[in-house]
Amino acid sequence: MKPKLKQEDYFFPFEWNEKAIWKIDAPVTDIELSQIEWLLDVDWFGTDEHPLTPNEVMANPELDPDHFKRIETADLSYPIDLGLNPRVNKLVPFDGLHRMCKSKTTRHGENSLQNDTN
Repeated sequence: MKPKLKQEDYFFPFEWNEKAIWKIDAPVTDIELSQIEWLLDVDWFGTDEHPLTPNEVMANPELDPDHFKRIETADLSYPIDLGLNPRVNKLVPFDGLHRMCKSKTTRHGENSLQNDTN
């Protein structure tokens, strides 16, 4: 079993607004999911008392039915929005984690990535 990574280590050091993220005019490129698949081992889901990784939810949907439903209904026609987090020097998601999960479960090895590193 892979170690669970803590989400607080990967949060951006600022508040962000989902609707503002959608308006970013950044280039969209295709990447292999394997390049960012490590993000599915970060405990983004669950609660503070019982954090869950996306991989845990995909393996056991009953642990977080709401997030699992969002994974099932995610629209892969939209890109995954990532940005470079300067604290960890890694690309982390602004938006699109459920789309990443669906890409993995439907075996789409490639997904569109909107990368705003500015």
